[in-house]
Amino acid sequence: MSLFNQSLCADLSALVKRYGIEPAFLRLEVTETAYGAGQNQLLKAVQELQAAGFMIMMDDFGSGYSSLNTLKDTPVDYLKIDMRFLESFDRSSRAGSILTSVVRMAKWLDLPVIAEGVETQQQIDFLRSIGCDIIQGYYFARPMPMEDFNDYISAKIESAETHGRNGSISETEIDILMGGNQIVNKLLSSVFGALAFYEFEGDKLELIRFNDTYFDIMHETPASLMAKSTDMIQYTDSEAERKRLLEACRAAIRDGGIKRIKSHRRLHDGCVVYADLVIRALTESGERSIICIAFADISKAMDTENELAYAHEQLQTLIERIPSGVALYEYAKKPFIVYANDSFFRIIGRTREEFEKGFKALDLLPEKSRKILAELIENPLKLTGTIARQGDIELPDGEKRTVICQATPMLPSREGNPRVLYILTEIKHSELRKPTI
Repeated sequence: MSLFNQSLCADLSALVKRYGIEPAFLRLEVTETAYGAGQNQLLKAVQELQAAGFMIMMDDFGSGYSSLNTLKDTPVDYLKIDMRFLESFDRSSRAGSILTSVVRMAKWLDLPVIAEGVETQQQIDFLRSIGCDIIQGYYFARPMPMEDFNDYISAKIESAETHGRNGSISETEIDILMGGNQIVNKLLSSVFGALAFYEFEGDKLELIRFNDTYFDIMHETPASLMAKSTDMIQYTDSEAERKRLLEACRAAIRDGGIKRIKSHRRLHDGCVVYADLVIRALTESGERSIICIAFADISKAMDTENELAYAHEQLQTLIERIPSGVALYEYAKKPFIVYANDSFFRIIGRTREEFEKGFKALDLLPEKSRKILAELIENPLKLTGTIARQGDIELPDGEKRTVICQATPMLPSREGNPRVLYILTEIKHSELRKPTI
């Protein structure tokens, strides 16, 4: 089929129309012979085919006439890299550098790249790492009859989800990772944060490699760590922590994804280390798996959180013990109680449940006191400082209590709703009769 056949576009258009095929499904390769036949004719033929909806691929880019100059003048839709670059890939670092540059250039031109002639896992990994879009070659399969192809594709679709989820690495890669490869050593040493590799079997987690930050966090030396390395799980703080870590490791192996948990451990010197763990299963062989765990030391943050929690607990205990009623209101579409102590509900003679069902604070007030205290309850946005008012509240049995209501505007909620702190102090009638100075 010649690109310069004047009826080529019409013939192909008739064929796709006859068989109900979208023109874009046909990728037409422009071969090396077409590049040397005349640039003007080539450009005209390519533009006519593209206008009809066909996709044009520049074949064997990097060889012969398939050059940068041709790419500059010919508006193709795909770029196919000459397979001879991959033939010398494992012997020449220059081939890898050229491939990287070609892919980067194609990205700048917004051109998808196809690498053909791919036969090894090493080539696959490299091409993926430099951003190659499409990979073609015997690595996947050799040419086959259509019936075999249909079976092959069906099997691939069924296994694609599991294969993509596991993302396991090969034994060769594990050997490189665990061996003395200088590049791997430098990468591990330069990682920000602690990183360790374990062999997981049954309920045991054997430490097999780690970086410097790991033994710094653990307050250990490399020698002391390796002395404990046969089962690191036994050094967790409690049985509950062991179960959480074991379950996270098993889930990472089972699901093939990344599992993240917070954990803590009491070290040999008495210090407690809190860490955010990111767990990933690298490979699985029978009942054994290689697991990578990245540690982010969050001890300082957890210490601060624990101190705040303790202070909050102490404050809440103090508030519960004071005789005055304390309530924090938030004014959204409807006002609601964020927090209130038991004395608050005792003084007003109502329960938490009544408020949760929509009981309104103004319903507590007889007409006389309603006007006095309404400004504190109905207009929280007008409060610029602490305001105190004295009034009566009416209990369910008709009894009236005299209270001093103190309202203080607080910081708004995260949603921006205003909040007000109310303090109710009950005034006994005997106290009202005392002379004031």
